[in-house]
Amino acid sequence: MVVVAIYFCFPGARERSSPAPLWKYLSFTQNLGLNLQTQGTFSHAWSLCIEEQFYLLLPLILIVMVYYKIIKKGWLLLVTLFLLGFAARWFVYNTIVQPGFQEEGGWLNWYKWIYYPTYSRLDGLLTGVAIAALFQFRPMIKEKITVYGNLLLVVSTVLLAGAFYICADEASFTASVFGFLLISIGYGCMIMGAISPHCFLYKRPSAITAKLAALSYAIYLTHKIIIHLTQAQFSKQHIAKESGWVFVVCVITCLAGAWLINTFIENPFLQLREKVLDKLPKYLKVSAV
Repeated sequence: MVVVAIYFCFPGARERSSPAPLWKYLSFTQNLGLNLQTQGTFSHAWSLCIEEQFYLLLPLILIVMVYYKIIKKGWLLLVTLFLLGFAARWFVYNTIVQPGFQEEGGWLNWYKWIYYPTYSRLDGLLTGVAIAALFQFRPMIKEKITVYGNLLLVVSTVLLAGAFYICADEASFTASVFGFLLISIGYGCMIMGAISPHCFLYKRPSAITAKLAALSYAIYLTHKIIIHLTQAQFSKQHIAKESGWVFVVCVITCLAGAWLINTFIENPFLQLREKVLDKLPKYLKVSAV
């Protein structure tokens, strides 16, 4: 909300001409029908919208499955959602995106109907849920998988290299229909490998990467604002904003901005959350967790 307030209260901070309507950010629906050309400001909020929609609907779906005692068939839901994502991208690409490529501004249709919508971008979340469910409820399978931690990293590298190849033309049919899933599975293998006790990454903890992980959310939220403002200051000094030195300074200012948010906003509210949870009755505390 702080970042949204900055965008709407200080227009000079905007990296593009105009944002989407405020209500779309507040309702986490900005990714639906997003026109990149006219609403390019804070466009990367699209992924946050999908996450919030997913985290709202997933518990409700699980509650229904528990109520009807079909929770053990949850894997069928995951498979179904994966297949529906394929079908949605295939249908939209062939009926809306491809026929409009020859029109003026036709490239916007790819972003509007393939890149941003929720139905098209669930692959990463579904992969994460599948891994979490497998590791939580099938410990025997988890043990068998994590033995091959280093091999999983190799498989991840191969899959991501393949994804890089087929997504060279991001708006192609192959990239649009299969690319998102291939990237998601590639990073899923990387995660499984990295958290395996047998993986060399697991055995070499790094304070630097741990700190970057802690700052990553704040970096994601604020990097466009900070880069825009940093480049604007250098432009006033007649220094090319695309220069190497400006890039280095942008990296530093992005990290500094993320540290401020993490220190003075994220951590205090996390501590407040813990205090609130500690005061809850035991039965409510379990539900909240």
